[in-house]
Amino acid sequence: VSAEVGYVWKVRFPPTVEGEWKWRWTAETPSGSKKGAWKKFKVKAAARAAHGFLRVSGRDFRYLQFDDGAPFFAIGENLGWYDNRGTAAYDDWLEKIAANGGNFVRVWFATWGFALEWAGGPAGDYSLRMDRAWQLDYVIRKAASLGIYVMLCIQNHGPFSYTTNPEWIYNPYNAANGGPIAEAKGFFTDPAAKSLFKRRLRYIAARWGWSPNVMCWELWNEVNAADRPADDVVAAWHEEMALTLKKFDPNRHLISTSVVTDMNKPGLADALWSAKGIDFTQLHIYAAYPLQAIDFTERIPETARYLRRFGKPVLAAEVGVDWRGPAETMKYDPKNIGFHDFLWSGIFAESIGTGMSWWWDNLVPGRNLYSQFAPIAAFVRDVDFPAEAFVSGGATATYPGRRPLKAFVLRGRRVTLAWVKDARCRWYERRRPFLIEGAEIDIENSRRGKWKYEWTNTLTGATVSRGELLADKQRITIPIPAFAGDIALKIKY
Repeated sequence: VSAEVGYVWKVRFPPTVEGEWKWRWTAETPSGSKKGAWKKFKVKAAARAAHGFLRVSGRDFRYLQFDDGAPFFAIGENLGWYDNRGTAAYDDWLEKIAANGGNFVRVWFATWGFALEWAGGPAGDYSLRMDRAWQLDYVIRKAASLGIYVMLCIQNHGPFSYTTNPEWIYNPYNAANGGPIAEAKGFFTDPAAKSLFKRRLRYIAARWGWSPNVMCWELWNEVNAADRPADDVVAAWHEEMALTLKKFDPNRHLISTSVVTDMNKPGLADALWSAKGIDFTQLHIYAAYPLQAIDFTERIPETARYLRRFGKPVLAAEVGVDWRGPAETMKYDPKNIGFHDFLWSGIFAESIGTGMSWWWDNLVPGRNLYSQFAPIAAFVRDVDFPAEAFVSGGATATYPGRRPLKAFVLRGRRVTLAWVKDARCRWYERRRPFLIEGAEIDIENSRRGKWKYEWTNTLTGATVSRGELLADKQRITIPIPAFAGDIALKIKY
């Protein structure tokens, strides 16, 4: 709003190259089209979008890269909505994430947060929620200033659910509130409801599609938790909306969606991941001791392997030790082993980022778990994931005692990454830390010559030891420094 002329339209534009640009207005009305005169402006190097936008890599579909080819590996957590501090909460959380090398967060358009339409106004009317839109403007700018990329989840399950976090009775799409549909599942088929949602997509793309720091759009959080029609209908809805959003978005941001954990099997998930316009897949995994004692080092890579058959990247976008709450998580994982394991498992699952924790407003700040991002950020900082053509496996770790070890390895063209873990060091087993001494790792070798290697403490990021070796055999053996829990190795050719 301008004091001189009242309401005005403004355009945000992210120039990707420096130099002289030109622009003009084109006005489309029912009576015709009118174009203004061309005008020019100059973009300096400091003002351009540094790397451009994030894309699926053309060099390796498992990974992401920017328009200029720079690699991207997501390190971070969910930041679904703010607490009673409003946007000041995001100042706090984002600064702590960035200070520890994090570069990714996931944010919802929750009805109690950034949602554009909700109770009190008709569906399709955003005028009562412009304060929420301003808040999201602020968060995107703040994230950009810190080098953090944001997944924006456009629709969560609750507003269209009768049973799971149900909010249907308040939904402006509900016919009881003047909306177009009498049942929540009609959202996927009713022409008026679909038209209203497309209007929202157009507004979202117009308001936030300018930002390179919007990593992607997520159409749904856990769509199978909403009331819905048959799987093929839900998948067709996703394809229609994804392609519509791509039409509205001139910068072609990535698009994804998500399902509840146990739906990553034949059925709805398969139909969704096959849909046109869905650029990458997600997995959501939660444990709940003693009902589900999940070893994340096994489950995340296993699920990622299943999802990779769709030829799209994978992200473990929601992971937690206990879905019931932070109190249960802290009780059953007092040493944060589960949190640590799902962060590191993301690398060796050949995914596009770490496992992304839930409980961002209590568990993570309460235990200052931000510090666990820093060692990973340092470990992957100089790794060009799309360029390496990583091959998983081909290594074993041995220990002269009875303690079993796990070895996770990605063997690349110029870099090999390895993570060695005490197999009995699991969040749901209350065992004392055990010092592993005298262990070795044996790795397949496809490239002869001189190697440099470095062992890293995964909790502190400190270099434990480094050395050189001459690789002249089909397999090489490297001694593992003494460690408790786990340790990471990087080899450079």
